[in-house]
Amino acid sequence: MASEERQLVLFVMIATSLMIGAAISSVMTVHLLSILEAHGKTLSATVALAALIGPSQVGARVYEIMLGQRFHPTWTFLTAGCLMAGGVTVLLLAFPLVAVGLMLYGAGVGIMTIAKGTLPLAVFGTSQYPIVVGRLALPSLVAQAIAPAIAAFLLVRRGGTSEVLRILAYAALLNVILILALRFTARPQVRLQQSMNS
Repeated sequence: MASEERQLVLFVMIATSLMIGAAISSVMTVHLLSILEAHGKTLSATVALAALIGPSQVGARVYEIMLGQRFHPTWTFLTAGCLMAGGVTVLLLAFPLVAVGLMLYGAGVGIMTIAKGTLPLAVFGTSQYPIVVGRLALPSLVAQAIAPAIAAFLLVRRGGTSEVLRILAYAALLNVILILALRFTARPQVRLQQSMNS
């Protein structure tokens, strides 16, 4: 595959993955309290559980800053995707472990915010980085705007909460598969960028 074609494929894969992640996080941000209350949690318990996400994000970012330099950004990206998928899946299949699910999800979101800055740099290099990051932002912003409205429509239907969680879990698992494919597709491009920067 030619270099330009490879770059286009990598851009589409990264943009799609970030878009899926943005859609999941926006739905969780807007509708988490409603989802928890629909599963019988009191308002105080709901707020307390939702508050676990913030510290989990910070803790994951601290861990990434301290130890993440040992790993390539594609591994960081994969870790974030797996944590998000694990967290949402726990909410769907093992709701009594909701605190664990929210902490996993929060850690994934925290690491994802770092990976979405470092991965384009590693794949596309410093010369293209500003342009690529700007272009990557558009699909994610569109997903953030649209996803909560779609989720709200599903929530008002009978069994809407379970349906929303199921869709989020499927989307998160699809994202993990996409990131795995990205990991293998990006290898030649990453080696090329490393040789150009050395």
